[in-house]
Amino acid sequence: MGKQKSVESYIGSDTTVVVYFDYLEGEAEVLYPNDRAQPYAAPEVTINAVWTVTGDDILDCLNKECLDRLEADCFESLE
Repeated sequence: MGKQKSVESYIGSDTTVVVYFDYLEGEAEVLYPNDRAQPYAAPEVTINAVWTVTGDDILDCLNKECLDRLEADCFESLE
């Protein structure tokens, strides 16, 4: 099950946003014993909302490049 978190980030040079996201930890590959084998699963971030300081959720307005950068910020905040 994912863990809900948030991180403050920026869009452009001066638009402050708060990104709300779920984080799912990755799992190591298990090869043996066979009855418990599982493939490697990478950690995942799912962005649920991107709120501006004025209280608007702008998630649906963002392009893939912006979402990729915000996702990278989410991962960075977990380190």
